[in-house]
Amino acid sequence: MTPIIAICNNKGGTGKTTVSANLATTLSDVFKKKILLVDLDPQGSLGDGFGINIYELEKTAFRLMISDDEDIKTYILKQRPNLDLIPNSDEEEMEIRLFSKNQRELRLMQQLEKVRNRYDYIIIDAPPDMNTSTKNAIVAADEVMIVISPGRYALAGISKFMRFVERLKRDFQKNGLKIKVLINNYDKRQNLDRSIREEIVEKLPGAYFETIIGKTVRIGESQYVGQPIFDYDRNSQAHQDFVNLAKEVMQSYERGKHRTISV
Repeated sequence: MTPIIAICNNKGGTGKTTVSANLATTLSDVFKKKILLVDLDPQGSLGDGFGINIYELEKTAFRLMISDDEDIKTYILKQRPNLDLIPNSDEEEMEIRLFSKNQRELRLMQQLEKVRNRYDYIIIDAPPDMNTSTKNAIVAADEVMIVISPGRYALAGISKFMRFVERLKRDFQKNGLKIKVLINNYDKRQNLDRSIREEIVEKLPGAYFETIIGKTVRIGESQYVGQPIFDYDRNSQAHQDFVNLAKEVMQSYERGKHRTISV
């Protein structure tokens, strides 16, 4: 069954949207996987990054979740040969309207099941919050990737969010849900960054990605020109980091198929 990965953190500024976009484009362009990318962040940064005018959207991920009889296929926009997107934008009171719906935490999952077999992976960029939209992302997912950026309160934030995920895992009987931490914006020259990585390895055995996304100006430059790192500089270490992350993700679900691909 197609894996669904929710990329999350209740704290903003960790780079989860950057990770979502670059992981999706690496899987689709480098490894030729068919990807559906779902933007649940009301900022709509994924759509904006792909050149979509998010302020003129009539069909958004929010509207999909509050609808009762809409066809999800009409919400999907093709962005690249192997990459589709359900974009989002900030619409007034959408979160309140979602909260008022029956089975409010299940609505994204119910919609994604209709197209799940069309894709190799579905990646959800969750909002930086612990609201109903984030619950939808987690309940729909097979794996929660918690993206952190090293900082003084990074580990405290992980603990709080992991408890939130564990409650949903229990309440919705998602016994097979994986929860793993990804370190983003890592600077190996900084003592704090190294200390945080060591603490994660010690305290979260088996619950972190071996791949680390390094801190680099190339990511910021690629965002500025509106390109994924695959297009902007595929010879950079940043691109290689996302290739390594994609391989590690595939290893979890494809039992070594990625090893036949040389990148």
